[in-house]
Amino acid sequence: MKLRILFYFMFISVLSSCSSLSEETPSISITSDKSTLEVGETITFTVVDSEDVNITSQSVILIDGNSISGSTFVPLQAKTYEATSSYESLVSNKIDFTATLPSSFSKKAVVEDFTGTWCGYCPRLSYAASLVEEQTDKVFVVGVHLDYGDPMENDFGIALKTEFSISGFPTAYIDRANKWQGNQPNNIEQALNAAEGTINVGLAIESSLTGSVLDFKVYQGFLENMTDVKLVVYVLEDGILANQVNYTSYYGGVGSSGVSTIVNFEHNGVLRYAATDVMGDPTTSTAGVHEKSYSVDLSSYDVLVPENTGVLAMLVDDSGKVLYNAQYVIAGQNQDFD
Repeated sequence: MKLRILFYFMFISVLSSCSSLSEETPSISITSDKSTLEVGETITFTVVDSEDVNITSQSVILIDGNSISGSTFVPLQAKTYEATSSYESLVSNKIDFTATLPSSFSKKAVVEDFTGTWCGYCPRLSYAASLVEEQTDKVFVVGVHLDYGDPMENDFGIALKTEFSISGFPTAYIDRANKWQGNQPNNIEQALNAAEGTINVGLAIESSLTGSVLDFKVYQGFLENMTDVKLVVYVLEDGILANQVNYTSYYGGVGSSGVSTIVNFEHNGVLRYAATDVMGDPTTSTAGVHEKSYSVDLSSYDVLVPENTGVLAMLVDDSGKVLYNAQYVIAGQNQDFD
């Protein structure tokens, strides 16, 4: 009888130990917010422990065996990837996700407006640009300020003036190849039509802003091999207030009957910095996605409010005067291929 009781308590003890071991064995698991995505898009991972506590920030996430920084990843190849995570001595499950190239990219357009605060006829083009921006988010307007002590003039604008042989103001080029013709407020279709349809090259941008330091990556996507492609990258600033001479009837001006000044006119899309040559730097243009990284301290380039800046990237031909496609993102934000 005593022996039977002893065996009973030993059996209970073993069961209890096994149960305790099962309950106390730690584990972690990884999940992602999507299983398929396009190249250049962002996938986000989450890691939790066996009690469903989020430990993502303390974990190391590995893609195809290589650790990444943080919990997000931007695939640059069209293929299936494997993701795992580790925390202390623990290793998670494995999950797969697949990245594909988009079938096409939407065509964007760029207006480079050569202007000046002293230029009384320039508000006509500013007004036309505002009409375009009311109708589409696929036309990006750059204000290139020049001459006569304009406070927003810089070496980048002066270089563009030389390249485009600018002799009169206002002058605007659409996609670098065509002047914006006629009375621009009555010809906004020229700009709108430049941002129609799809094309086989596109761009995506990741950016972060820390104080006045702007870090960003430009992803260039090609659906086929191309040659002699260049990349142009600008930093633009919005919301700059400066008096603007106005000879036009726009913005409450008196037109031909006299000269007026718009006090604290809001200048947007002002060219502050070019991370490349203004006519572009050569870039890899084989089929697939190619990445370029940049960092700039905006305080060195007369930027007033870093939070009001954005990055404009353009893919152009070898001459720099034919634009294939463009993309824009507000500083500190990301813009996927589209």
